[in-house]
Amino acid sequence: LAWQITGFMALQAMMSFSVFAWLAPILRERGIDGTVAGYVVAGSIVVQVLGSFLAPPLAARLRSQGWLNAAIALLTGAGFALTILGPLDLIWVWAVMLGVGQGSLTALALTMIVLRTHDAATAGRVSGMMQCIGYGVGSSGTLLVGILHTASGSFTPAAVMFLLIGSGILLTCCTKFFQITHVKHWWKMTIGSLFVRDSNVTKKTDKKTI
Repeated sequence: LAWQITGFMALQAMMSFSVFAWLAPILRERGIDGTVAGYVVAGSIVVQVLGSFLAPPLAARLRSQGWLNAAIALLTGAGFALTILGPLDLIWVWAVMLGVGQGSLTALALTMIVLRTHDAATAGRVSGMMQCIGYGVGSSGTLLVGILHTASGSFTPAAVMFLLIGSGILLTCCTKFFQITHVKHWWKMTIGSLFVRDSNVTKKTDKKTI
């Protein structure tokens, strides 16, 4: 569980640091004026406050936060990718998507410490591990964007990277589902139940025949 939370923090930090370092250059390369690009970046960062306020209370009300975290991760990854590849006419929409998602992700990552631990000592250990490793690994995001841009001459590979990061966060949120016990339970309650019904019908038919 601690590693799952740490992975969540690391992946969201990769996107967060990349926004601060690269969003303005990305917009400039797409032909947006420097002043307007600055306003877009500032607007996206200001909107993060909205996500930071709304996401933790919502997460605390839910019995399971996995799908909320996954949805916000995809929103953030898609928002970042669309600022690179989407129509420029909708750049403010993409910036708001990115800002709300990014603010929510950061707040949710920290909220998971409280929701997933039972005492202050455990929370302190998980917090230290998550923030030390998470921010350390997350800082590599800005470097990777630079490497991809230098190698390709375009930010398109970075857009693909952000979509993959969003998908990676989704997997860290939903890993529990893919454990074999949960898959067996899902199979039994859905597809498996059809075979059980069929076998019951067959048995009843056989008894009537006899």
